[in-house]
Amino acid sequence: DAIVWQEGGTDGVGDRDPDGSYDLGIAQINTRWLSVFSKYGITAQSLLDNPCENLYAAAYVLDTYVQHFGGENWFRATMAYNIGPNGWSNPIRYRIGYRYARSVMWKWRVLYERMRQEKQFYPKNPPSHWLEDCSGPHGPQE
Repeated sequence: DAIVWQEGGTDGVGDRDPDGSYDLGIAQINTRWLSVFSKYGITAQSLLDNPCENLYAAAYVLDTYVQHFGGENWFRATMAYNIGPNGWSNPIRYRIGYRYARSVMWKWRVLYERMRQEKQFYPKNPPSHWLEDCSGPHGPQE
């Protein structure tokens, strides 16, 4: 939720990145990931048309970076979500990624605090009707 909030949550195509790629959907999944997702039947169009699929893809991307950084460094993983795995050597890109991750972490804290105060935590096994809109081959399995 914090990344979607940071990305603006709009379900469209972002501006062209310097490398010629684009960001797609509510979590702004970069088209560089399409080669990874194609083996699962996920396309650029499906990332645009299906918000649930876009969120699954975002979770996959973030988890990939979490694992890359030893399974625990969520801050660096969030930076990489924004600047990619090769943005560390460029001081400007690094600064952009750092600010992005700091903003996402702040948003996560706001969301967490709001849920804590309202006691609206999500259960570990949510009822299936919560996910009805996430149908299809990449949605929840019964």
